[in-house]
Amino acid sequence: MGNLDPALVGELVVLLLLLAVVWMVFREFMRIVLKVVVPLAILVALAVWLGLLDETLVGDALTAVGEGLLTVIRKVAGWVTSVALSGQPVE
Repeated sequence: MGNLDPALVGELVVLLLLLAVVWMVFREFMRIVLKVVVPLAILVALAVWLGLLDETLVGDALTAVGEGLLTVIRKVAGWVTSVALSGQPVE
């Protein structure tokens, strides 16, 4: 014990304190995430179950979301292409 460097002991104490703080923040973060993820998972499971029952609910919703997303992507790609081909600086 006589050969221990005081700086090393101090660094170990600071490391343990930082680990404790990180652990507490992580626990709180997980508590908040679980409050959001669990209800969301239940809603998704319910939507899939309802979609399996009538075979249209989930499929129609996913189709609408996909079509909207593809429309936005195509418009943005068209705008980027037109700006790139025009050679004018973007304002």
